[in-house]
Amino acid sequence: MKVGPSAPASLLRTPDFDSYRCDHTVVGADVVSSTTIEIRWSDGRVDRHHPWTLRENATDPATTSPVTRERLTDVATWADDVAVASAAVAPDGRSLAIQWCPDGLVADYDGGWLRHLGDRSWHPDSIRPPIELWRSSTGEPPTFNGPAYLIDDGVLSDALRALAGHGLIRLRDLPVERDGVLDVGRRIGVVRPTQFGPDFDVVARPDADSQAYTSTGLGPHTDIPTRENPAGLQLLHCLVNTVSGGESLMVDGFAVAEYLRVDEPDTFEALTSLRWVWANRSTATDIRWSAPVIGLDPGGSGSVDEIRLANTLRLFPDMDHDDVDLAYRAVRRFTRICDSPEFRVMFPFRAGDCVVFDNRRVLHGRESFTDVAGERHLRGCYVDRDDLYARLRMLARAERQRSLAGADHWNRDLDGGDIGPRHGGGGAVRRFGRTNDVGPGVPRRPVGDRDCRGHQGRTLG
Repeated sequence: MKVGPSAPASLLRTPDFDSYRCDHTVVGADVVSSTTIEIRWSDGRVDRHHPWTLRENATDPATTSPVTRERLTDVATWADDVAVASAAVAPDGRSLAIQWCPDGLVADYDGGWLRHLGDRSWHPDSIRPPIELWRSSTGEPPTFNGPAYLIDDGVLSDALRALAGHGLIRLRDLPVERDGVLDVGRRIGVVRPTQFGPDFDVVARPDADSQAYTSTGLGPHTDIPTRENPAGLQLLHCLVNTVSGGESLMVDGFAVAEYLRVDEPDTFEALTSLRWVWANRSTATDIRWSAPVIGLDPGGSGSVDEIRLANTLRLFPDMDHDDVDLAYRAVRRFTRICDSPEFRVMFPFRAGDCVVFDNRRVLHGRESFTDVAGERHLRGCYVDRDDLYARLRMLARAERQRSLAGADHWNRDLDGGDIGPRHGGGGAVRRFGRTNDVGPGVPRRPVGDRDCRGHQGRTLG
């Protein structure tokens, strides 16, 4: 989201490389107990934090490295009585200074950083847009201009957000070059090698070591379910397609899973709890992993996190004998729904197209084709899902820094480098009675104090 020039920006340094917008001011802080400090905001919101969370994120060079922004202190080495001694809100409400005991350190906490701490925008899931489930009635995937994707971060951001939410995008009019798929993948992150190498060709050949490398049809499946951590994103770039047939099919596995959760809960339960061994066996390798068809969020939310399905790679049922019949019926049902007209999206490849999809969500396949009078050649590679989210965070950070460029107040890096004008030089980390040489301290409203020898909390404003 863009911020206009008049929007307030962060004032103080932060323990990371980011910049934070601060639309609300700190009005006070209350030490509720030795394990809780409450920060009160001008919009009425109250955030609760453990004091040690703030202490280990202080920006002094003994706590946070000025170069790497990595933490230098270790809670395992702390005294048991580390606690808030006193706090003061800056006159403009854009920062909070806390004196810590027993060492007397005074650390400034930027209001924008505190706000992000309270709203949990630091959580890995916070960058993810809402999941958009789709069926065949949704139509063809979100489509973007390929050359613009390669050079324009705005187009890249739009495309990757669509990919994160929809699970599938298509790029058009890309250069028909052998390494073009790698260029597309590297705009997201590191290309992930597999047993097939850093990239691969999908073309019919007589010495095929996978059904993908033939002209036969492929039912809906995910790639490499045989791995502990299957590849997150798959990219397929069409160099040429002049064959008869061979239309690509895509299925939103999450949509199928949610349909089963609601309409066929017994099948859903079997698919999420009964495990199969998945295996890649060839003359050169033997890779195996045991997992259910539908993997749920390991954090316990119950949301669907991944799909594993490949009939050619499903080896044996890894379960009690009494559950095997149910497991077979469940996987048959899941496969048949995925292959139904209600859930399949079909479209042809044309030269210069590249589809990018979440391999742990979207099942893909193709119709059989005849290559006697034509050629069908795709180039593929993989990128991990966490690289997608990391790229989105970096694009969002760059946009925040650009949008804050017209604001009056700016962060200063820990190493002293300005990224814009500051107000008052208030980034100094102080001990009582003196100020270090980073700059003069911003005057503070004292809102309470305490003896560093005790742990009894009191109201700080």
